[in-house]
Amino acid sequence: QTPWFNDFRKIVGPHIHYPNLYGFTSCGFNRDSEGKILSLQARPRTYKETVYTCHILQYELWTVYQKIGKERIATLEDLPMRKAIHDGHSNLDVLLSGCNRSALNDVTIAVIDYNDQTEEYCIATATRSENVATHPGYFGFVPSGGFELYELEENQSETVIQENYAVIGALYREYIEELFGDTSFGKATGNDDLNRLYRNSNIKSLRKGVRAGTYKFEFLGVIFDLTTLRQTLAFVLRIDDEDFYYSNEIRKNEENRYVKMVSLRSLDKLVTKDRLPVMVESAAAYSLLKENHLYKEMEETGFCRML
Repeated sequence: QTPWFNDFRKIVGPHIHYPNLYGFTSCGFNRDSEGKILSLQARPRTYKETVYTCHILQYELWTVYQKIGKERIATLEDLPMRKAIHDGHSNLDVLLSGCNRSALNDVTIAVIDYNDQTEEYCIATATRSENVATHPGYFGFVPSGGFELYELEENQSETVIQENYAVIGALYREYIEELFGDTSFGKATGNDDLNRLYRNSNIKSLRKGVRAGTYKFEFLGVIFDLTTLRQTLAFVLRIDDEDFYYSNEIRKNEENRYVKMVSLRSLDKLVTKDRLPVMVESAAAYSLLKENHLYKEMEETGFCRML
């Protein structure tokens, strides 16, 4: 154990709701000849292992800063946990291999909806609750969450793990849980949960919209958080269907204090003016989004009517 483990456990331990639930943690990526990521490699590990091997690195940075302040630049000698992860590896290898830690893959979607009342595109955002294990009170995009099994903690067999190894399933679950506040998907019930998820009416509408072309769904890229050494798979979903605004009520779940569709035109001003602490993966996803052609198409019209 590290010098700060017990203190960190006292702070975050009570807020880890499903400590023994398996998620898919990074053990590398498959890349093409140009270095572009084609697919991920992962292994099942519990969420609490991610908290105590990755998120604790932020606590280590903070405690060291409290000690040395701005007197000098910290080195790996000041950061024993981070040094143990980096030992014998290049910085790039540490990021891409997932070595010496349990780095749960996160997923996030920049969900953009056309608001027919204001005739502009808006993006789904939320402010996190205070009773979450990490980043309480932070602002960011929703849906966002871990690539975890949708199953009971006591039923995590090899077959179940293989059935749950599908990023799209994690995206679907976060989509209906964090955008529509559907508490029935907050925790597995043991009642054929994966099929129950796929049969959900909101998921059915999403799949139908993607096939019809009124919903545009694309992969943005992989985000790496250098403070926690975790990675996030980022996507964009642009809904070019004005009926979505009228047919769906956006509601928060227990992980968030507020949820709101924010005008893309005012997002930069909102974040800077209110000085909101922003989730790292949301800031990075926003940067990737601005380079995506779906965003640039909206930008050319001033984020107004394009349907």
